[in-house]
Amino acid sequence: MRTTVDIPDALFNRVKRKLYSRKVTFRAAVITALERFIDDERPPFVLREAAVGDAGAKPVTTERINAAIDDLAEPRFG
Repeated sequence: MRTTVDIPDALFNRVKRKLYSRKVTFRAAVITALERFIDDERPPFVLREAAVGDAGAKPVTTERINAAIDDLAEPRFG
């Protein structure tokens, strides 16, 4: 199967240098990365509760931190 993926230029340049030094094709690297991604059985990271702040302020909670991280993360397919 063929597909097209947009990769930031800076990232692609770093990848090309690493591929060259390891004598690996881009195709092989992508296949290996996808296989590792599929086989990864680790549970998702969940930050333990560690609320802080004064009584008058909105507390920083695990849920608020995880929501902020999710808002900044790239979309995931699933």
